[in-house]
Amino acid sequence: MSVRNGESASEDALVDEDLANKKLRRIAIIAVSGIISAIAIYGLLIVFLSWPITLGNIDKAGVFGDSFGILTSLFSGLAFAGIVITILLQRNELALQRAELMDTRKELSKHREVFELQSFESTFFSNAQTSQRYFKLYRRPNDGQRRFHTS
Repeated sequence: MSVRNGESASEDALVDEDLANKKLRRIAIIAVSGIISAIAIYGLLIVFLSWPITLGNIDKAGVFGDSFGILTSLFSGLAFAGIVITILLQRNELALQRAELMDTRKELSKHREVFELQSFESTFFSNAQTSQRYFKLYRRPNDGQRRFHTS
């Protein structure tokens, strides 16, 4: 019965983990889509404001190239957010692994107890059979006297 409860607890943990992963995926997709949209809108706005770029208007082209310098800080922030998300996911995985390890230890303890009991029973019945064989060997079938006499 306790094995069944342990299985349902681990199944519940897996369901919770799947829900958390789906939620994180949705958040990541929305965040990446928003960032890509913001970059595209920003680039189009800069191109529209500095258009047309000609040889005489090279200063606007320099400003256009420099305007994307802000994206490096954005990508640095995204990299940091990715590291934080990775750490959170690893923490969840380690918690699940610890729970599974505790369940495994409990099961191994139960198996050890059963093995010790089986080992004792096996030894006990083996000794009983050996004793029974010796008793049969030392008795004569006809008169019931022992074959070996002590003096």
